[in-house]
Amino acid sequence: MRRYFSRQMAALLFIAATLIATGCSNGKEAKSAQEFLDYFFATEYEMAQELCTDEVKEYLESGLKEFMALPQETKESVKRQVSSFKAVVESMEKLENKQIKIYYSVISAPDTLLSRRSLIMQEMEEGWRVSQICK
Repeated sequence: MRRYFSRQMAALLFIAATLIATGCSNGKEAKSAQEFLDYFFATEYEMAQELCTDEVKEYLESGLKEFMALPQETKESVKRQVSSFKAVVESMEKLENKQIKIYYSVISAPDTLLSRRSLIMQEMEEGWRVSQICK
């Protein structure tokens, strides 16, 4: 009985260590994703662009141009509404080619879940960058 328990415990420890090692390398991906989301929902799009690949930068830039073309009172209203939202990284899924899919929740005060979304992070020389914003 004791030998069975030791083998079972060893197997569980091995599985847990493997999941931890393969689930995320060191949390830099989640930190970069959370930083991007914080900037994005604070409507600090220029800062958010610094954490993206060139394709996503272009996408955000076109959205920023449209946003800047809005009347001032509309921009202020949008900023107030969007800044009341908060995005929280929930989990990660390792993909191929140095990519990770980040799942996050969008929450409004007081802790009301609005939606669950995801984005793809790509490992680059500069660090982890948002390479795709998913629906």
